[in-house]
Amino acid sequence: MTAPLFPFAAIETAMIARLRAASAADVGGNPLLGYRLRQVESYQGQLNGGPKRVVEVVREVPAVWVCFEKATPDRGSGLWAGSFVAVCVARNARNEQAARHGAGAGAVGVYQIARDVAGLLDGQTFGVEHATAAECTTIDAPFNAEFENTRAAIMLLTFELKWDPDGAAPPVLPAEPQGALHPAGMFEHFNVDWDIPVFTEPKPAIPVADPTKRDARDTILPEQ
Repeated sequence: MTAPLFPFAAIETAMIARLRAASAADVGGNPLLGYRLRQVESYQGQLNGGPKRVVEVVREVPAVWVCFEKATPDRGSGLWAGSFVAVCVARNARNEQAARHGAGAGAVGVYQIARDVAGLLDGQTFGVEHATAAECTTIDAPFNAEFENTRAAIMLLTFELKWDPDGAAPPVLPAEPQGALHPAGMFEHFNVDWDIPVFTEPKPAIPVADPTKRDARDTILPEQ
């Protein structure tokens, strides 16, 4: 009898790899997401430890930290349902509102980060066989008194998926050299919206059979 497989670590690692790849990817020499994440790691209590610890942590944002939350069995189907949390953090020297909404180029807000994380992770199976596609089920903006004077904003995204513990197999990820990021080529789907000014195509010039001949004459009369 094969021991049931619980691919918590494999899923968490694959989620981190996908987010790192998106953060590192370029389009035309510019960041694919429009910004770079300074940290994409496993959550290890970065937001705990009191106000001083929080102040130190938010200096290295924008950041996304991922962790396994819980798993429960579905007795009817024999599948296990697991949930994973992505902690998104942004900071802006202006104020906490700018940290949420962003403040122009180079100052991404946590709302945009959460939107990108949802788009990158929702619908993925992360290479785990016999697993359902992950679904972003909740987005939460918890109040943390320790963040009150840090000009930082945080959002929590919960992703849920199910797998067969007897038939699942962990994903085989490529070896990752120290400090390297996975290439963007591992993406399966990625949707992104861009704010582009409306472009009006110029009207073509009216063709003239003989450019030396006038088609009409304008007469300018003095004002009466």
